[in-house]
Amino acid sequence: MTYALYAFSGLSAALNTEYEGVLDHEASMISAAKIADETIKVGHANGITFVKMV
Repeated sequence: MTYALYAFSGLSAALNTEYEGVLDHEASMISAAKIADETIKVGHANGITFVKMV
């Protein structure tokens, strides 16, 4: 779940919504997880090191 938060940076503003709408729907959570996964893959491929969120 921590990685999903990376994908949310600015997402609520772009979609004019809040995270609750994503967290309450399984399909939305699956999409958010896939977006986060792709974000991490692209970041790593470009030499970006992500810090752990606690």
